[in-house]
Amino acid sequence: MTYHIENTDPANWKVGTYWDVSEGIDLADLKSADLDCVELTLRCESPRQVESVRQEYEMVVEQIRKFGLELWSVHIPFGQEWDISTIDVSQRRLIVDAIAKLIEIAAEWHPKHAIIHPSFEPIPSEEREERIDACRESLRELSEFSISKGIRLAAECLPRTCLANDSKELLALISDSPECGVCCDVNHLFLESPEDFIRKLGNRITTLHISDNDGMDEKHWIPGEGVIQWPEVVRALVEIGYNGTFLFEANYSEARELMNCYNYLLNISSGKDLS
Repeated sequence: MTYHIENTDPANWKVGTYWDVSEGIDLADLKSADLDCVELTLRCESPRQVESVRQEYEMVVEQIRKFGLELWSVHIPFGQEWDISTIDVSQRRLIVDAIAKLIEIAAEWHPKHAIIHPSFEPIPSEEREERIDACRESLRELSEFSISKGIRLAAECLPRTCLANDSKELLALISDSPECGVCCDVNHLFLESPEDFIRKLGNRITTLHISDNDGMDEKHWIPGEGVIQWPEVVRALVEIGYNGTFLFEANYSEARELMNCYNYLLNISSGKDLS
């Protein structure tokens, strides 16, 4: 499958945010703030309980459509129980099969992407290479299955000792998976700048998680509250021809804050004087 770079204008990007059942986010608020898209965070305690997801989220999907919002993506559950890099072969088989079932369920809702964490943490240094191999195989299998269901899997860059904590490692993880995209979470990048990561991954980046940090650990602040150089981030996205959704994964009080932030980022990235 070939993905080519197209002309892109940040002013034409769709704008979205995540929806998590644990946070009581008001879909009406998102619509009234003129957001376009939603990423649905799927919560499921165990790979053995995936059938509960359909019933739990079908009503949410109906509400998303009722408010005229697009279901841009779903986020696969994450944590130790869902670690696709585990070196326990039987446990990894259980996890991969459960994620495939979740993707099959989500396909009924027609999202474009399924976001997946390449690992949990901590990752012991002596296990890292073996876990990279295990994760690479999981991503290959799941990305092929996702495409068959009309969804593109996107491996998310992660912080600290997690797998995929820099561009080189993430490229290695998806080297056998041409169908696998990348979710660039700028809040997770500390071994290189987000703009450098974006330029190195290029058009493998198919979706975003947007928030700010303090340069030391993830914070999920609204852009402008931390140290990320946002004009550089937006310019790098333009350079690679990004045409997806500008999807916030930031803490906020009202959805209008996100649209105000997006418009602010457009202005500073174009060099307009905001004084």
